[in-house]
Amino acid sequence: MVRSLLQLMEVVMQHALLVVPGHPSGLIVSSAGDCFTLEELQGHVGGYVELVELPRFPSSSAGEAVVQGRIPSTDLDCLLVDEDGQMKGLELNQLASVIAGAHIAGPALLANLAVLK
Repeated sequence: MVRSLLQLMEVVMQHALLVVPGHPSGLIVSSAGDCFTLEELQGHVGGYVELVELPRFPSSSAGEAVVQGRIPSTDLDCLLVDEDGQMKGLELNQLASVIAGAHIAGPALLANLAVLK
C-alpha cells in the first residue's frame, strides 16, 4: 500500500488529487494547461480557497509518514479547501483531515504548489 501511494504522489505532483467526502478521490488536470487558475480551484472546493499547511517529514521516513497519514516532504506540499467549509456545515472530510492534522470540511485538493497559478 505504501509503495502504491508513493507512486500515486509522483503523478499527483503534475496534477491535483480531489478528495470529496463520501466519494472516490480522483486526479484532476487544469483546463489551462500546467497550472490551475483561481477560478478552477474555487470551483473544485466550492468557495473561497484556503491553503492549509501540511506537516512535513524527512524523505527518509516517507514510508512511516504515509502509514501514519502524513505526507513526505519531497512530494505534495499543499491542501486547498473551502475557507468557509465548516461554517457552511459541509461534511467532514476524513482523509483530508488526517493528512492536514486538522478538521477539514468539504472537498479538498491535494497538490504541489507548482501547479497553482
